[in-house]
Amino acid sequence: SMTGHTVDGLIFIRPPFFAAGMKLLMIMPYQSAILLWRIMLCASFAGFVALFPLAPRWYAALAICWSPLVAKGIAIPNDVPLILLLLTTAIVAWRGKHLFTAGILLGLCLGKFHFLALLPLLLIRRENRRVLAGFVSVAVTLLWINFLVQPEWVRLYWAGLNMPQKNMNWTPDLMPNFYAAFFRTGHPAAGVALGAIVTGTAVWAICRRHTFEVALPFCILGGILVSPHTTFLDGVLAVPALLATAHSYPNLRLPAAALLSPVV
Repeated sequence: SMTGHTVDGLIFIRPPFFAAGMKLLMIMPYQSAILLWRIMLCASFAGFVALFPLAPRWYAALAICWSPLVAKGIAIPNDVPLILLLLTTAIVAWRGKHLFTAGILLGLCLGKFHFLALLPLLLIRRENRRVLAGFVSVAVTLLWINFLVQPEWVRLYWAGLNMPQKNMNWTPDLMPNFYAAFFRTGHPAAGVALGAIVTGTAVWAICRRHTFEVALPFCILGGILVSPHTTFLDGVLAVPALLATAHSYPNLRLPAAALLSPVV
């Protein structure tokens, strides 16, 4: 838009439905569009603080305001705040007994579907079947939109996902996941596989023990850890899990607060 040039190695890695939604911003000049986008991100963070039910509002506000990831995410700007708000509103809908709506809101998070990798462990539980129905309805609709926008999207998207990691992320050892943790061993894929088994087992235990509102943040955190590609900005999605930890495990409040601090 600004230079009139394209770079073949630089691709839009979101699904086609997400690209179609983003295209609406092209009706305005670039500077106006980026300003509107940043306003949306700030509003998403504000919505999270106002609505997240598992922590006092001042505590959630502190966790957001002193986070370097939040500041960086607005400056770049990253779309993670939108996912954060959707997850929060899904919890609010669940607490209000609007289970199908909660599923719809979760389905709208499929723009970053890899973060939902462990979500089935929660949705397959009998008490969450209405949530699952809402999620599936949105997933099917978005899948249809993908084919409508780009009929060959499966082949193109698969090719994009199979780009060398060095082409997708110039600092793969700084990602908040198991791939980065095992990157310097030379066997990051094995680390991801092992981490997925351990994390999946832990998340399943949490899903069996806790209600939807507590388990959901841990499902998302687990999805970030086991995804082979993330960015350090995606670490913002760990905030709900850390707040849920402080809420559900009083003996872990201090470690959770330390991990939420800008020092860590």
